[in-house]
Amino acid sequence: MGIQLKTIALTSDEILQELVTDTLPQILGESFELITNDLPFEGNHLLCLDADKHPAVVSYDGRDGGRALLAGLAVIEGLSDNRGMLYRLYPALFRGHPPGNGAGFRSEDLRLIVLAPLALPGMAYLKHAFPALTARTFRILEVDGNIGLLIEAPQHDAGDVAAGTDVPAPAAPFRGGVAEQPTLSAQEERYFADT
Repeated sequence: MGIQLKTIALTSDEILQELVTDTLPQILGESFELITNDLPFEGNHLLCLDADKHPAVVSYDGRDGGRALLAGLAVIEGLSDNRGMLYRLYPALFRGHPPGNGAGFRSEDLRLIVLAPLALPGMAYLKHAFPALTARTFRILEVDGNIGLLIEAPQHDAGDVAAGTDVPAPAAPFRGGVAEQPTLSAQEERYFADT
């Protein structure tokens, strides 16, 4: 008998958190460290150290990538505004940084990884505005009765933004004007020549 594989919809945040936690080695590298899955901010997020021991916030939502992005940005802002509390609660984040009230920890040190079932719109702009942002899509699969998360490659818009190659937007005739003059029929040319 063959393998039974199907995509499923998931409604439980607790199960989604477990699935995301199980896939952290794929997202952050094998030697990642989960600092906490219980941050005092709205939304679903994990605070981690990646394989290179850099801090990362993994923000996820089972339905809305925009909500995951906004929640992740709020976490980064909240952590940056409360570095002293962060230093006391999660000292593992500050290994390699100067000691003392989190003075060496900056919001620029935090990576934000957004996981959502659909791609974030405007990723090229977002990546340019916030280079530490990575967005990935996922699907929840059921394989022979077991569920798992399929994490897809990092999301980019119309070009490889990470490599710094900005791809110009295609010219839209309605908004950007027409690049070349439209051709007129012989009858139309006679009409406009007479007016």
